[in-house]
Amino acid sequence: MPIDGAPSRHSRSCLGEGVHTSTSTEDSGRALIRALVWGALETVHDPELDEPVAELGFVTEIVVRELMPGPYGVVLVRLRLPTRFCASASATVMVADVADAVRAIPEILEAEIRLEDHVAADEINRRVGSPSRPGSASAARDDELAELRRAVEEQAHLACLARACERLLAEGWTIDRLAEARVGDLPEDAGARLLRRRDVLGLSPDPGALLLVDAGDASSEHHHIRTLQRARAVRTGHEHNAALCRTLQTRRDAVQPT
Repeated sequence: MPIDGAPSRHSRSCLGEGVHTSTSTEDSGRALIRALVWGALETVHDPELDEPVAELGFVTEIVVRELMPGPYGVVLVRLRLPTRFCASASATVMVADVADAVRAIPEILEAEIRLEDHVAADEINRRVGSPSRPGSASAARDDELAELRRAVEEQAHLACLARACERLLAEGWTIDRLAEARVGDLPEDAGARLLRRRDVLGLSPDPGALLLVDAGDASSEHHHIRTLQRARAVRTGHEHNAALCRTLQTRRDAVQPT
C-alpha cells in the first residue's frame, strides 16, 4: 500500500505494527497523520544530493502505531539509504533532521526514526532516532551533533558554491574576478540552492555579500583561489557519491516488490 502523498515509484507499505481493522473515522485520522509526516519529510534534504529524502525514496515506511482523538498519533518512520556504506556523518544528520521535522508536528505525540540496513544503523538510531516526545531532551540537539551537522553543511555549501562559480566562469568571468563576485551576480536559477545553504550556515544572503566565502576557512591571502579549489574538490566528491547513490537506488527500486 503506498504512502499517502508519495510518488508511486517510491511506494512502500505505510501501515504495519499497531494497525488493526478500524472505522472510517480512524482510517481518516491515520491518513491525516501520515500526510502530515510526509509533508514534514519534504523539508529534509540529503546533504550531498541536495534533494528531499522523501522524493529520493529513502522513506520506506510510515507506521501510525497509536491514534488518539484530535487526531494525535505515535509514529515510526523507517529509512533506508541506497547503500549500507553511505557516509555515517551524512546519515546521522539526515536521521536527526527527519526526527526534528517529524517531532515538530503538533499532532505527533511521539516519534521513532529507524535507519535500516546501514553499517552504523544501531549507533545512529540509538543516538538520534530513539522514541522521543516533542520538546524532550534529545541527542539531536547536543553539541557534538551540532558540530557534525555544521561540518556536513559546510561541505554541502562548498559543493553548491563550486557549481555557482562554474556558472559564472562559463559566462566569461575570470578566476581573479571571482574574488569580487557578489551573491547578486548569480543568475536567479543558479542561486536558490546556494542561498539555502548560506542561510543554514549564517552567511549573508544579501545581494551585495561576497560570493566566494568558505565558512570553514577565515584566512584571507589568496582566499578566493583556495576556496574555489576546495569547493571544486568537494563538488567532485559529492557528484561521485551522488552518481553512485542514484545507480544503487535505481537498481534497488527495480527489484522492489510492488
